[in-house]
Amino acid sequence: MADAEARAARARAALALAGIALLLVATTACKAQDRATVGPLTLPATVKAGRWPQQVGETSRWARPVRVMVPRLKIDAPVTGVGSGEKGRLEAPPLGETNLVGWDRQSPVPGNPGAAVLVGHLDTKTGPAVFARLHEVRPGDTLAVVRSDDQVVVYRATATQEVGKADFPVRKVFTSSGAPALRLVTCGGRYDHDRGSYDDNLIVYGEHAGTYRAVDLRKVVTRA
Repeated sequence: MADAEARAARARAALALAGIALLLVATTACKAQDRATVGPLTLPATVKAGRWPQQVGETSRWARPVRVMVPRLKIDAPVTGVGSGEKGRLEAPPLGETNLVGWDRQSPVPGNPGAAVLVGHLDTKTGPAVFARLHEVRPGDTLAVVRSDDQVVVYRATATQEVGKADFPVRKVFTSSGAPALRLVTCGGRYDHDRGSYDDNLIVYGEHAGTYRAVDLRKVVTRA
């Protein structure tokens, strides 16, 4: 492994051991370019149930995710970029933003090779947050990410995994090569009041099912 890759792996390992910091307040604000530009969009709950249009031929490496959807669970949330803070910990959206999801800017852009990593809170002091129902995802469920270029990257949920934070599968979650994939990450397990965090992480794995223009999805899926 190259030195840069080794440093990145160590940083991500430290991140996992520290608990991915899903309960830390991020300093990254939701910027204007991170907000969704696509209007109401109806997608089928499962990938096989949809009437999907023709896929786009090429995707931009410079677009950014602006919205994430899990239709069956009625999750529909804006996405903002997050980075690594102190000690390599991945920042999460501010706790006050209960319906905001963070995209790890060091992970691939959704639709490009490798796994795009999105993180969100399970809950806050005021109640459930954006990924409160993530544990209900089933294999075959539609997962979708809207990008800033108005393309919609659709994934098929393949598995969920709950692991202790000390056993976080760093290499399985953070991959920068191979087929496009998606990882949705939140907290799970028992809440430790002394540490102020959950014992586990919940990870949803998704495989790429297609990339489409949003306008084509509106025309085809809403008629299905």
